[in-house]
Amino acid sequence: MNTQRCHPAPPFTTRPLNANLSLHQRLREGPRTNSHYTSSLALPGKVPKTRNHRRGPRARPSEALDRPRTASHPSAGPLTTPPHIPRQGHPLASPGKVPPERGCGRTRASQPRYTPLVRELNTQGLDTPRGYRVLRLLQGSIADANADLVVISTHASKSYRPSGAALRSLGYPEGLEPERLTPVFLLEPNELMGTYLLPEREDPATLVLRIPGRDNLRGDVDELEVYERGAWAVYSALAALELRDRGFARVASTVLGGQRGFDPRETLRVLMHHAQRWLEHSRYPRQVDLVLHEPEHLDVWAQAMDEVLGREAYDVAADAVVSALAEELLARLEARRFDDPEVEAKVGEPIRAVLAPEQRNELRVGRLAVPGRILAESVVYRVEKCHGVKKLGAGDLYWRIERLPGFGVEPWIVQHLHALRVYGNEGVHFKGMDRALIARDLPGLLASLLRVLLYWSDTL
Repeated sequence: MNTQRCHPAPPFTTRPLNANLSLHQRLREGPRTNSHYTSSLALPGKVPKTRNHRRGPRARPSEALDRPRTASHPSAGPLTTPPHIPRQGHPLASPGKVPPERGCGRTRASQPRYTPLVRELNTQGLDTPRGYRVLRLLQGSIADANADLVVISTHASKSYRPSGAALRSLGYPEGLEPERLTPVFLLEPNELMGTYLLPEREDPATLVLRIPGRDNLRGDVDELEVYERGAWAVYSALAALELRDRGFARVASTVLGGQRGFDPRETLRVLMHHAQRWLEHSRYPRQVDLVLHEPEHLDVWAQAMDEVLGREAYDVAADAVVSALAEELLARLEARRFDDPEVEAKVGEPIRAVLAPEQRNELRVGRLAVPGRILAESVVYRVEKCHGVKKLGAGDLYWRIERLPGFGVEPWIVQHLHALRVYGNEGVHFKGMDRALIARDLPGLLASLLRVLLYWSDTL
């Protein structure tokens, strides 16, 4: 994408303080010296009093726009990070100043590398009071997952040592001795079924579920009920570890033997139910990945996740407007990739996969919702970073978007960002609290994606 550049902040205009304004109106009005948002929304020409900042002579708005904002200029206001020096040719650029290749002082070479080794098949996103959470279905090796904790499964037999494909991928080709496992949450007394930590592995930590295989069940035991108890044991163990102050932001789990003869829809229904409840109520997690080791029937598993979420299939070719929007969005994504590798992996690649020509006869609207939400968060983060603003709490994306006009972001862009924020919250749809995303949501979703993508390309 284009070189990142910051919006110049609009000139400050003094207004009388109205104590009767609501919080929303005060955000629209601009900063006040005793407001919680003072340093976040500081604009040229109005310098609030702070403990570590001395007021200098006030600069006229025209003077403030004639030079770049730096910490040495009294009109700059308090800055929490070094400001961005506009690139050469920009109206705010100063002679002799060479801007960084990427905005806000960070160059391409200094950006974190994000090279996923697993393939993303499907995604669900949900808003929580602690921020946005993502549940992904991946294909690959559990050893390649980007996680703080990996969860694998093995048999519960007393006659054999724990073993299996997941343990082999983690470097235990011969399995491991049971004595090396520390019990965390056991389902039955004097039985092995339950969860165990592998203390010798810390980066990432490893949780092992011992569960009977389908062939080892005796009598009239419901195999799906046994599987559900195993999944419950995993998330009970995670809750127990949190009580010991061991929290994990990213968890990657195999499907816990779910590929061995179980119906993919039933397997995902069980795993997604427990994963979603944990994401909603736990303090630490941001992401849960369900990793399929076997490469067979991947489309069946991806479609099963759509069915569990109640997502409708839509034929893009049946609507000329939607087809044109999809074509333009895909063309722009194909012509130029995101300069941030993580945004490219979480936004660019999933949208290209969904809008690929062979997928358009059965396009699932919900598959575009999570990449759109992540795109909105990335845009907000870049604008905040350009202006040296610290973001609010993890669950405050609404207010972070609302204060963007104070940084020169156009109101219609703000509305498109809000649309992507709302579309990306499938948690309420999954629980039946609201209607699911349907075909008529697709034109609005595509239009907002395209407009925000153009804003990223032209402005950031």
